[in-house]
Amino acid sequence: MSSKVRTTCPYCGVGCGVTAQMQNAKSSRGNANLIAVSGDVEHPANLGRLCVKGTNLGATMGQSTRLKSPQIDGADVTWPEAVEHVARSIQATIRDHGPDSVAFYLSGQMLTEDYYVANKLMKGFIGSANVDTNSRLCMAAAVAAHKRAFGEDVVPCDYDDLRACDVLVLVGSNAAWAHPILFQQAKARQRAGELKIIVIDPRCTPTAEEADLHLPIVPGADLTLFNGLLAFLHSSGSTDPDYIDRHTRNFQATLATATANAAGIEATAKACGLSTSLLVSFYELFAATEKVITMFSQGVNQSIQGVDQCNAIINCHLATGRIGRPGMGPFSITGQPNAMGGREVGGMANTLAAHLDFDSAAIDKVQRFWNAPAIATKPGLKAVDMFNAVATGQVKFIWIIATNPVASLPDTDFILKALERCPTVVVSDCYADTDTVTVADVKLPAQGWGEKDGTVTNSERCISRQRRLLAPAFAAKADWQIICEVAASMGFGAAFSYQSAAQIFAEHAALSQFENEGERVFNLASLTQLSPGDYDEMRPQRWPIQRKPFADGRFSTADGRAHFMPTPPLHLPQANVAYPFLLNSGRLRDQWHTMSRTSLAETLNQHTPEPRLQINPADAQALGIAPDSLIEVSASTGQAFYLAQVDTAVKTGEVFAPIHWTRAHAGRSVVSTLVPRVVDPISGQPHSKQVSVALRRICDVVWLRGVLFKPVSSKLKQRLLGEVLEPQASYWCVLPGRGGLHFEIACRIDDARQINLELRGLFSQAAWQTLRMGTGVRRQLVTEQGVPKLVCCQAEERNELPAYGQMTGEWYQENDTELPVASTADWRRLAFSDVDLDTSPQICSCFEVSYMDITACISRGTNTVNGLGEMLRCGTNCGSCVPELNRLIATHVDDVDTDPATFGAAEG
Repeated sequence: MSSKVRTTCPYCGVGCGVTAQMQNAKSSRGNANLIAVSGDVEHPANLGRLCVKGTNLGATMGQSTRLKSPQIDGADVTWPEAVEHVARSIQATIRDHGPDSVAFYLSGQMLTEDYYVANKLMKGFIGSANVDTNSRLCMAAAVAAHKRAFGEDVVPCDYDDLRACDVLVLVGSNAAWAHPILFQQAKARQRAGELKIIVIDPRCTPTAEEADLHLPIVPGADLTLFNGLLAFLHSSGSTDPDYIDRHTRNFQATLATATANAAGIEATAKACGLSTSLLVSFYELFAATEKVITMFSQGVNQSIQGVDQCNAIINCHLATGRIGRPGMGPFSITGQPNAMGGREVGGMANTLAAHLDFDSAAIDKVQRFWNAPAIATKPGLKAVDMFNAVATGQVKFIWIIATNPVASLPDTDFILKALERCPTVVVSDCYADTDTVTVADVKLPAQGWGEKDGTVTNSERCISRQRRLLAPAFAAKADWQIICEVAASMGFGAAFSYQSAAQIFAEHAALSQFENEGERVFNLASLTQLSPGDYDEMRPQRWPIQRKPFADGRFSTADGRAHFMPTPPLHLPQANVAYPFLLNSGRLRDQWHTMSRTSLAETLNQHTPEPRLQINPADAQALGIAPDSLIEVSASTGQAFYLAQVDTAVKTGEVFAPIHWTRAHAGRSVVSTLVPRVVDPISGQPHSKQVSVALRRICDVVWLRGVLFKPVSSKLKQRLLGEVLEPQASYWCVLPGRGGLHFEIACRIDDARQINLELRGLFSQAAWQTLRMGTGVRRQLVTEQGVPKLVCCQAEERNELPAYGQMTGEWYQENDTELPVASTADWRRLAFSDVDLDTSPQICSCFEVSYMDITACISRGTNTVNGLGEMLRCGTNCGSCVPELNRLIATHVDDVDTDPATFGAAEG
């Protein structure tokens, strides 16, 4: 017997519904089995589609990397011991140093109920507002802009607007990879002739390749671009004077600032690095089209002028009255599944709860509602300032929940050292091997996706249930349970006596309604009386219930009017003689955040299995950098190492690196190591774009590539990293792959012999044999009691190394030397396969379709994306691979129709 459970995806802010097919028969551990994952056809966000990350959720449910029990100073303890230790540590810290010496750092991965109790404990009972979230790194600028313009953090658009607009402007968003389900909905309308897509991005991303118009602006020129648009709208008579007069204030001052910044079309085009004709095309299309959505994301937010950039976009929509009506408005698209939920409960240091700020009336209101003994009365430390305070000793206790700041915050070496000096670091997480967990004094095992139960709010303000599929693994507990147990141990049990997530949600909803006479749009009054059964069955629904924000022209400001905000440009960091390149960063197609979950799915590791730096061919030639060269990237804060990807997607003087690599996967390729601790002065959001860097090709290294065969324990992996790679390799990366754990190393020639010895030393009873593979390639097989354990190849040039499958497959097929392999089964295990291996890059991860498969199909006469989909299924699920399919078609045939075809139904 099987059953279906409806839940939500734990990745991006689209908030897709997921249907999990469960096997009711119990396993040996007492858990139901997850059979398959597919899109929920009834969920309004995705209507049955899932991207490749969501499709592979089942493959991330492995338990080898799980944190299995509470630990204090590396020793396993019971839950009561851990809870008592954390509670006493908080109390002692407050007694000796005051409440502001305590801090919580939360995550958009937490459910709303988890967020709510953490915020309540810190702000209402500890008495400090030092509780912030990793949403500070991605959405804080948009939050501040909404509050300045609208009086409240309200996203005025929803996904229905995306289905109704005539022009979609994407700013600083590679939606084809970061939010593929929404992007493919837009692409379907574009193909039908219903929509034009404009992309504003310095890089020619996969999203830009699919656009009707791409504006490759100078990095950081978004503010000038939209100030120029406002001036153009006014001068061309495209503004709405009646709307401005009746519903806004401060237009003239804002227009004057915009006009001063964008001094004419030609000057604006030059400042933005665009041709005048391209800029005018964009301005005229925006002016002539009423139903315009401007969707913006991290490329706008992650800047020292991020708030002003967001407000400059909002200004253009207010000036034309394009807000509060279907198919139009400024749409901030969130990065995480519950970034919005965290904003609702006050999970950020500068807000209180339920969209209330730190004014005296709000403080009194929340204190009375919570019956709080020590309500915080002022904003707390935002993320970067919080960790600065950890470094200086101002914060002496920090509790980090469901996030990995050692990998994600700017200047990660600084963050690591700060936490190492902090007297008490508590980390609640699912995983035992994240960069942050490794430096924790107290480790608390939390429930992961599939075990959690609660709610999340997506980018369109839609609240959905995330339901439990499986019994919690090992000793894992819900975050809200852990927090409530600590609160009870501190003497606050009466205020944290919740027995279910449903009770917490009801209180959260009640606080949103409490003494809210319409001054706040956020109001969940209709959800305050949900029974446990109603909560269990709750279907997705947007707030405000059954109405559109600002449709009546009234905003959440004191005077009810939207506020135009003058947005003068700041002096942005520039390339210089010491650091002549500007580094941009962003997402990969198949990975998520710091890879603690996605890297567990072998399929997701095939598209981009190593850290790469995109560099323009002209710059590469000038620096003597060939494809696959090892590059050292230096900034004022540190160094990182990447393989060169020579690519015209980036312009000269600019480079791009992905954000996902961490010390757990590629210890010398963490892009946050290069990012300085510089923030927007209003929002506190770090300036993660336009980082000044220098490049240097690393020569005189040898390359090693190997596989640790399955099964690979977490202990063995940690020994590989700690004993072999980290101490001696110049560059390395490690990811689960076909057959086992794949690793690649670049090191000095003098270190290669020692690394080979250390690899053998991972096994106590190792036997090994070395075999030459052609000129200059050396291969080593390690067995233990006749069982293959490891194979590793060494070469002077990376391109001489065999692909992972070839390292063993060819040995199995061709080697006639007797090797200490126990059985035929072990030979098969060693070889992966006894047939010809396809070692070309994987293009479509949904159906594991390779470059070789696709080019062979093209050579047989298939020259459209639709045709490739019919033959190979590639491009028919999430559509993320379609830009690459188009490139392959254009490369391999002379005269083809490269327009993407309509995608098929979502498949699990």
